[in-house]
Amino acid sequence: MDQINEQEDATFTVEVKDEDGLVVTPTALTWTLTDEWGEVVNDKADQDASTLADLSLVDLAPTDTIVQTAERKKQHVPRKILFTATYNSNYGIGRQKKKEHSFEIKNLRYTQ
Repeated sequence: MDQINEQEDATFTVEVKDEDGLVVTPTALTWTLTDEWGEVVNDKADQDASTLADLSLVDLAPTDTIVQTAERKKQHVPRKILFTATYNSNYGIGRQKKKEHSFEIKNLRYTQ
């Protein structure tokens, strides 16, 4: 599982493949960041990706990787990011794929 330090920038690379397994450039790519309870973190719901390409980029700012008050007693804080890509293929226009990626934020202020 990927690990990101608390309050650190992070970039995710997203590759979208069509039904034939070919890499396609999405026409739209959004993402939503959630905590372990499924609650949206830092109002990051349905955010647009910073680039649309064969390898699209999704950037998290330090405010997105902050450890919330209820999570302070954990050394590693789970997060999920849901990517929703819209693309065109030989099978149709405006097709959608979703992928969820789990990662952890390392709580740098954790003490036992």
